[in-house]
Amino acid sequence: MDVGCYCVSGSRFLAGEPEQVYGQELIGSSGTDWVFTGTMRFPGDIVAQFDCGTSLPERDELEAIGSEGSLFLDDPWHCERPVIELRRNGQVERIEAEFADSYGLELENLSDAIRGDAEPLLGREDAVGQARTIKALFRSAATGEPVGLEP
Repeated sequence: MDVGCYCVSGSRFLAGEPEQVYGQELIGSSGTDWVFTGTMRFPGDIVAQFDCGTSLPERDELEAIGSEGSLFLDDPWHCERPVIELRRNGQVERIEAEFADSYGLELENLSDAIRGDAEPLLGREDAVGQARTIKALFRSAATGEPVGLEP
């Protein structure tokens, strides 16, 4: 429910809405999910895997792996180092982006949407999809079984 939401959001951003999820969790002495791992299956035989937790060493990376290479982002959630690494054929191409205050941009978009000057970049449909996916992951962790999601 804490850091794992970024993993779910990033996977959904790249692949759409999952068809099936499987989760496992380790609950700490505080009663919170200290470690959570998840697998999400998307249409087109796309699979996302993640691990996260407040008791693990800090890591905040996203890697999309395809048949010809991968895209690697170090800390895509804060945009402090806006570099994408395109990794293929044993080569690494660094694609550098200009720094942007991601939280400031979020607030600008929200303000514009409230005034009616723009549509929210991530609206109700995204929020509902995110909540459905997280709920299904936790249901899977509780039952030990994969959980299917209806489109």
